Amino acid sequence: MKKLVAIICAAVITLMLSCACAERDLPEGSYKEKGKGTVYIATENGASSRRKAPLICPEDDRETIGLSAWDFDGNALSFIYVDGMLLESMRLENTYASLTLQGVQLADGFHTIEVVQYTNDDPSGEMITYRQMEYQVGENTPYIGNKNTRKLHEASCSSVEDMKDRNKVGFATKEEALEDGYETCQRCNP
Repeated sequence: MKKLVAIICAAVITLMLSCACAERDLPEGSYKEKGKGTVYIATENGASSRRKAPLICPEDDRETIGLSAWDFDGNALSFIYVDGMLLESMRLENTYASLTLQGVQLADGFHTIEVVQYTNDDPSGEMITYRQMEYQVGENTPYIGNKNTRKLHEASCSSVEDMKDRNKVGFATKEEALEDGYETCQRCNP
């Protein structure tokens, strides 16, 4: 038993140190969209194509999401970053691909995906294309909408517990949900 506790403690300390010391692969900055092409991510609960963060409710330690891209320069390599860390690189043009998220990429909260193309496929070179979108993980959103009923609920509403995960969509604000055509729940009246 002591050996198991020691192994678990060592793993937790290693994880904490690796998270604290990890440098971003994509330097911090206030990048603006540039270049040509359109990209969005899709989950069971929605897509980023409408400028909102789709909700992910992971049931295990990995989650696969879709990435759709069109009109990208297929000759240039696209670098895909999650929260500034390189997830993978691939050639995008008119493409549908799957991205596998895991670990800190599935921590509760909002996460940023950035798709970048560089001159000569060199990340130290000039950005020629930049696109950004967000996704949200967990139930810790202030508002949850039901895609079937088009009703908006507070996250603590008992109706949310009865809702299937695939019907949930998270909203950061009530206004965002109302603009998207959702009506307020009569039970929790958000």
